[in-house]
Amino acid sequence: MGMKNSSWIIKQRWVSLVFLHSRVPVQLLQDHCPFELDLFEGNAIVSTVPFRMNAIRFPFTPTVPYLSNLNELNLRTYVKYKGRSGIYFFTLDSDSILGTWVAQKFFHLPYRYGEIRLQDDGLDYRVKSKVDQRSLSLSGKIGAGRAKTPLEQWALERYSLFTTEGPRVYRGDVIHEPWNVKDFTLTNAAGNFTSLIPVPIHLGEAETTYSEALDVRFMPFQRCE
Repeated sequence: MGMKNSSWIIKQRWVSLVFLHSRVPVQLLQDHCPFELDLFEGNAIVSTVPFRMNAIRFPFTPTVPYLSNLNELNLRTYVKYKGRSGIYFFTLDSDSILGTWVAQKFFHLPYRYGEIRLQDDGLDYRVKSKVDQRSLSLSGKIGAGRAKTPLEQWALERYSLFTTEGPRVYRGDVIHEPWNVKDFTLTNAAGNFTSLIPVPIHLGEAETTYSEALDVRFMPFQRCE
């Protein structure tokens, strides 16, 4: 588990997660990221991640079925800041107006509201999204559970994220158990979602991962001096 402090501010359950990890040249990506890129085998990694977020609640609130569930699609990379490894999000797209507003207002995160549909029956997986002028259509087959690959261990077992608001830098720490993963075979990936960053990304060549569920708690975000 990433941290032992229990003073969390928001709790979530992430389910039906797919990770598409794409290797990109460092020199093409660094100018589009405000933090130093963390590298895996000499490459920067950009991950496309659709999933469903359930059971969202604050310490003082119960879960409310309609307000506590949303679909999300994010585009992220892996960075280092002041000696700490973490995650940087280029975008986090959500189909919840309220969830998008809360994340923008209180967590300084680049959320965007739009249409996201996700289907997962334990074998077949489908996602369709359209936010602004960018879309993604993705489908695949869920396989058996297995041990994490070196890239999955490196990318998934991170317990901090970094974000900016003007000249200010914020760090958010998370608490969760180690990830459990399954095989995922991508059968289709189309759309221009990854064109948010002007770096060639070929989702058909990505290393793919599926995870059924993970319980996550966020600590209060801290401004980094």
